[in-house]
Parts: sequence; structure tokens; C-alpha cells
Amino acid sequence: MPRSHRLPLRLFVPFFLVLALANPTIASAEGFYVDFSAGVSSVPDQDLAGGGLVGEVSLEPGFVVGGAFGRRLGRILRIEANLSYRRSDVDELTSTGVVLAGSGDVGVFAAMANVYADFLPSAPIRPYLGVGLGVGVIDVNSDDAANVLIVDDSSVEFAWNLMAGAVVPVSDAISLFGGYRYLATTDPEFDATLVGVGSGTVEGEFDAHEGVAGLRLSF
Repeated sequence: MPRSHRLPLRLFVPFFLVLALANPTIASAEGFYVDFSAGVSSVPDQDLAGGGLVGEVSLEPGFVVGGAFGRRLGRILRIEANLSYRRSDVDELTSTGVVLAGSGDVGVFAAMANVYADFLPSAPIRPYLGVGLGVGVIDVNSDDAANVLIVDDSSVEFAWNLMAGAVVPVSDAISLFGGYRYLATTDPEFDATLVGVGSGTVEGEFDAHEGVAGLRLSF
């Protein structure tokens, strides 16, 4: 059975700051925006250890979707609350030189408070850089084909991300954007069963390289 997690209150502080800065009593509505994005999530080989098992898990390229609500702080800076979800299928498990076929998938929901710097604000193509902190919920699900390591559990972890890309305005209210995001979390721990050995816990890791594109609506 998946264990329950109590999320530390301090992890919500970045979101309270974003909401406070976005309060319409202190900001013009002209500075607000929402955006929607989708793309590809590529997860490098991830270390896995526990219950006498030490190895690596390889994941297939997966998808990522997301959305954000934000506002501008002048011509250069903007802040946003961003929600995203990515999922990748398990490709294979390697341990002590033995390669085993993978089974199941890994899904990660991230809630982030981000800060961006938009450069060349009057140019037709406007590059940006961003950084953010937040929370990642990592969910691992083994399917019926799992015959070595079975994990059906989730873990709530501190998360951070770095972003770079460009925005192309279509009109005063509509923009297109595309870019790169690196997302990483602290190391998660999961309840697991090693077939033929018994139950216990395994510790893993998570980071992802993502390419995304999307639509932004300003109001």
C-alpha cells in the first residue's frame, strides 16, 4: 500500500509569495497572463538502491503538459505559478551487469513558483531565462509484467527548475513560446517488493530535460 505523505508547510511559501505579488490591489490587470504548453520529457538513467539491489533504471522519452498563471513586474521581470505533469514508461533495469526488461511508468506532477527575465522586450523574438522552486510528486507504478522489482508508491519531494527559451508575440494579447526546462527533485524513497527476496524500501532519484512549446494569453 502506498504510504501517506504530509507536505511541510515551508514548501508552500513560494506559492504564497506569488499570489501576494499577483494581487490585483497592487498590480494592474494588464500585467497578467496565462499560458498552456506541451512537449517532450527525457529522463536520464536514474540510480536505484535498496533491499540488496543496486542498479540503474532507464526510461523511455515521455510527454509533458502544463499551464501557468503569472504577471509582469515591469518590462523585464515576471513571476508565475506553474503546474505541470510528465510521464515516461520504464524501459529497462540494469543491476550487477544484468539487463532486465522494464515494466510500468513514472509520473511526476510539479507545482512551481518561477521567476523569469525577458530580454529584448521590443524585439520580434524575445529570449528569456527563468528559475523556480516548488514541490514534485513522484508516482511509480509497476504493471502486471513486473517480475523482479515491484513498486506502486509515491513520494513528495522538494523540486527546482531552470528554463531558457524565446517568446514570439503574435498580437498584444497572444504570444507563442518555446524553450528548454531542466527539472530535478530531492531523492525519493518508495515502498517496494523484490521478487523472491521480500518487501522493503528503495531510494531513487529524478531529473528531466524537457523541450516545450505553448501559447500565452495576456490580459
